[in-house]
Amino acid sequence: MKNTILLAFIFFIQIATSQELSKNYFKNSLSTSLFRYERNAQAVNSVKSFKFFTALQYERYLNRFRFGVKYENGFNEIMDVCEHCADATFGKSYLKENNFYLTSNYRLFDVSENFTIDVGMALYYSFSNYHGDFSGGFSGSGERVNRNYNATGIMPSVQLNYFLTKNLFISLQSYLRIGKMYAKNNTQQTSVSYMQWVGTYPELKIGTMF
Repeated sequence: MKNTILLAFIFFIQIATSQELSKNYFKNSLSTSLFRYERNAQAVNSVKSFKFFTALQYERYLNRFRFGVKYENGFNEIMDVCEHCADATFGKSYLKENNFYLTSNYRLFDVSENFTIDVGMALYYSFSNYHGDFSGGFSGSGERVNRNYNATGIMPSVQLNYFLTKNLFISLQSYLRIGKMYAKNNTQQTSVSYMQWVGTYPELKIGTMF
């Protein structure tokens, strides 16, 4: 009888602990990007700029891990200028992007009750169009650029999270997209591929947990 009561008590503790863990760690979040500052690999002069996106990210929390999906769409005007280059092309251009991510993150440090530091790794696919009319160049006649880009690769990241309330948070995330980029020149009907290294430092996000 005592063994039966003991087993029942252990079973009850296991259930209660499981429910408490589920309550504390199995959570969801929705977030969106406000803006980010990054180098544009599609640009003629690979310039850096502030960019704004319509973005939505869903994440599922499991203890110190979280896994998610993210989609973002952006249409940004870029001043494509190389200030310290001789005979370079320059002009106003436009970059339209559709980016997809499968994300994973690990909560590395709990700095305080409201402040955490995460590291992460993601897989990404990006489709973009870059176009504009440029002046300058070696001949001085400029050129018209219209290119499509497809890119796939990995994305290591570091993220700082601050919880304004129990459910509302803001994040600063820096990451590096490393992958293969395929470029198609729509004006000359030529294609080329090369490795892509794109740094973002940082991206500002806001989100809510539920």
